[in-house]
Amino acid sequence: MSGYDFDAIVIGSGISGGWAAKELTEQGLKVLLLERGRSITPADYVGEHKPAWEFHFRQLGDRKRYERDYPIQSTCYAFGEPTEQFWIKDSEHPYGQDPARPFRWIRGNHLGGKSLMWGRTTPRWGPINFEENKRDGHGVDWPIRYDDIRPWYDHVEEFIGVSGQTEYDSPFAPVGRFQPGMLMNACETFVADSIRKKFPDRRLTIAPSAVLTRALHGRAPCHYCGPCERGCSTGSYFSSISSTLPAAKATGNLTIVTLDNGQYGETGHQASHTGRGIDLHRIAEASGFAAVELTDLADITRYRRELLRLDGPPRFATIRISTETPVRALPARDGVHLKNRFRAHLGLGVN
Repeated sequence: MSGYDFDAIVIGSGISGGWAAKELTEQGLKVLLLERGRSITPADYVGEHKPAWEFHFRQLGDRKRYERDYPIQSTCYAFGEPTEQFWIKDSEHPYGQDPARPFRWIRGNHLGGKSLMWGRTTPRWGPINFEENKRDGHGVDWPIRYDDIRPWYDHVEEFIGVSGQTEYDSPFAPVGRFQPGMLMNACETFVADSIRKKFPDRRLTIAPSAVLTRALHGRAPCHYCGPCERGCSTGSYFSSISSTLPAAKATGNLTIVTLDNGQYGETGHQASHTGRGIDLHRIAEASGFAAVELTDLADITRYRRELLRLDGPPRFATIRISTETPVRALPARDGVHLKNRFRAHLGLGVN
């Protein structure tokens, strides 16, 4: 990558990647953030305030297609006709698992990752949670305690904005640096009052949530539209897009490269959020990729078969079709291909 020097490279732009980019850039490091999916802005929250009757299947979606293409992703409450653009197709990204111990791998390949799709409930672990292993004699004792983590809880909550109750502190769910909590509805309030009367030492209260009830860092408080999982154009719920990445961008130290998942793999020259662009072929060359130039669809079809080869260096393609500007593509990275390449690299058998 001639002409570009970075102190750190962050892989992925989800909750962890966004925070890593923010913390590193604010300390003065030049950071390159690589996201395997497409770039997303609030303009892509196409289902945010769209009523049910404007969806083809009235928000229920094409169930047969979901069973075929999204058998894992569709088990998540947040998946549906208004949000399916955020989720990978299980049919295109399979993974192995033990039938006796199934694992639902929820994934979304786009800028912001699962920070766009998570439930936003953010209770702290309390002192008792860090001591349970030691107390009951199972597993390995935690090397840290709540007091070690408390300052970091404070740091995160104050920046992202967590709303929650502050009246009742508990060793299971300590009160944090919260904005005012959202009010419970009439039914919830009745149940909470009944529990408190019968069990004075117990409380039913609103859970801490990474949703603003007061404006913060240019983000508006929640306007209670309801379906948070569709995206939040006001930035009222925390996501990398609304919070950490803008903060990192403001330092002038962040370069973002998104690898849009297109028809022929991931695209090449991408404009970054700092206004600069990165030629992915330079990354590929520095990583030992071998170059192939493709000029028509027949070439692309043949080349895609070549991607399954495990011998030789990894490859990338320069595609020139109906344009004078080359568009470069890295190999498609479906789960089976990655698994086979990794096993071959380790000298293991491929199955």
